[in-house]
Amino acid sequence: MLAAVGPDDPSGRRSLELMRAYGCSAHRVGDPDTLRSAVTWARKEAVTTARPVLLLATAQSSPEA
Repeated sequence: MLAAVGPDDPSGRRSLELMRAYGCSAHRVGDPDTLRSAVTWARKEAVTTARPVLLLATAQSSPEA
């Protein structure tokens, strides 16, 4: 399982598309409350498919930044 943390931007979305184009599973998580279930999914998906899985946790910029 590959995990990445970064902003929700075009390069992150391209990473998801690229993984999917190569037949791998990829999922974006933007809500911190769903991160645990997303990690559980990614682990199971990696075992089931025997392929790399990308889990991209995105962060929204705070209005104060």
